[in-house]
Amino acid sequence: MTALLLAKAAPYIAAMVALIAAFLGLRSGIRKDAKREADLKSAERYAKQRKAIDDADSHSSDDPAILRELLKHRGPDTR
Repeated sequence: MTALLLAKAAPYIAAMVALIAAFLGLRSGIRKDAKREADLKSAERYAKQRKAIDDADSHSSDDPAILRELLKHRGPDTR
């Protein structure tokens, strides 16, 4: 009796296992894509920030008069 019941249920159990495996594989792929996209955004943000830093350094001067003028005209919340 048990063997007959198990024989009839085996295809359904196999189908459920296959669906669960497919779902887990899909979920894993989605998570990898999300991580890759987050890493790309982080790299782009770093490149933009690095470019801004490099541009700011290229405009600096050792002349105290120029530096004094820059300090006068910058925003109060800027450091």
